[in-house]
Amino acid sequence: MTDEMIALARRAVACKGWRWMPGMKYIHRHDIGPDVWSPRIGRHGEKPVRAKTRKDVLPMFDDPATLGCLLALVREAWNDPAYLWGGHAEVRRDSETLFVVLRFGHDANGFLVERWVASGATEAEALVAALEDAP
Repeated sequence: MTDEMIALARRAVACKGWRWMPGMKYIHRHDIGPDVWSPRIGRHGEKPVRAKTRKDVLPMFDDPATLGCLLALVREAWNDPAYLWGGHAEVRRDSETLFVVLRFGHDANGFLVERWVASGATEAEALVAALEDAP
């Protein structure tokens, strides 16, 4: 994992709405150094995580299943029955360099409007930003 991916994963697990879900892919921090990450990977729910602390395990957002779980966590965190479809959130690629997390509602005239929640250079970055900003 790159330093940027490690930093993004650390931001995610620090969020109030974060939790491990079955099928998430993770990586362990190696015992030989504070920032040496082992190439050994696993999936949450397959076998016990053998790490000294939860800070020793990080999600791998380059995995489609883990990214899907992150989207589910964002939707759960932003769930609000006062919004259209319970506050349903989705990710769209707004341009070649920007991903946007949106929620939907109605304006004063009853028209469907998209409401911006968060953005990022990657889908994972946009979702982590949305999880960080969740109520």
